[in-house]
Amino acid sequence: MNVMEHPQFYNIIKQAWINVYKELPLQRVWTKLKNLKEKKWIIKVEKWSSIEEQVVRQKARAAWIENGDSNTKYFHAQ
Repeated sequence: MNVMEHPQFYNIIKQAWINVYKELPLQRVWTKLKNLKEKKWIIKVEKWSSIEEQVVRQKARAAWIENGDSNTKYFHAQ
């Protein structure tokens, strides 16, 4: 017996296609939520990376103010 000759063949195919189309909008919502969560995570990482960079710059500036430019001191001592 050929699969296409089965009495329920067309009904099974029809039901399968209907289920696929019913799931697609939910799948789209799921994908959008997943992408949104990833974007939020990236924004958080960028924010904290920026804050960390500012802290490092401030520490470097404070060290430079405290210690001065050692290369300049070396050349002026000559």
